[in-house]
Amino acid sequence: MNRVDSFLVKVALTAGAMGLACAPAYADPDPDAAPFSRDENSGKTVMSHDDGYRIILSRFYNAPVKNSKAPELTLFDPVAGKEVELESLLGEKPVVLVFGSYGCDTFYKAGGAVKRCAEKFGDQAEFIFVYVREAHSIESRGGPGDPAEPPVISEPKTIAERVAGAAKFQQEQNLNLRVLVDSLDDRAATRWAGWPVRMFVIDANRTVVYAGKPGPWGFLPTPDAKDPRFDEMRPHEDRFNQESLYEFLEAYFREES
Repeated sequence: MNRVDSFLVKVALTAGAMGLACAPAYADPDPDAAPFSRDENSGKTVMSHDDGYRIILSRFYNAPVKNSKAPELTLFDPVAGKEVELESLLGEKPVVLVFGSYGCDTFYKAGGAVKRCAEKFGDQAEFIFVYVREAHSIESRGGPGDPAEPPVISEPKTIAERVAGAAKFQQEQNLNLRVLVDSLDDRAATRWAGWPVRMFVIDANRTVVYAGKPGPWGFLPTPDAKDPRFDEMRPHEDRFNQESLYEFLEAYFREES
């Protein structure tokens, strides 16, 4: 059983917001506590499967839902050398936010699917790679079920190191997306519930027209990238899109034309 499988078994054994089965291992998140941009895990290396699960579950209600107004978003632009706000990213094209990191094996394996989306719809939408805290890092290795193969990376201690991680991911995946970087205290990943990997589409009116399911199970750039356990997640159809990003964009631009 690899790291992801081991982690997902925990998800399947809980009756929490994402899980399915009977005996809860953790308490459900409190919707009244959301939204928040900081929590006890913000700015810290994720050291265990338990830590990872608690982060995803506790931030569940932070995620913007489909057809809602997008919350605040501040990211570092390494090309401009300054922070940028969501408002400055919005224009005629919808913005596709792809949250992820080099150390997320789910994201790494789906790199080709992300690339196909960007190649197909890159002229109609602005794709942005939002680099967040590593899902798995060298510092957290050593537990049972750790993957024996890459992606392997040290937890970045600076914004420059996060930029380097994004560049390494794009080079190995042959991707060429605009890169924006989350703060070291994980404000974007926390507020948007974007860790460890997730996708959103925002239109010119700041409406979240596509809200992907929580990762890692719910990360679905293309239909053929579906994790076998995607359909085992509670659908939350009122909150999140059930179709892949590719399918959504195909229908979205068909309606627009």
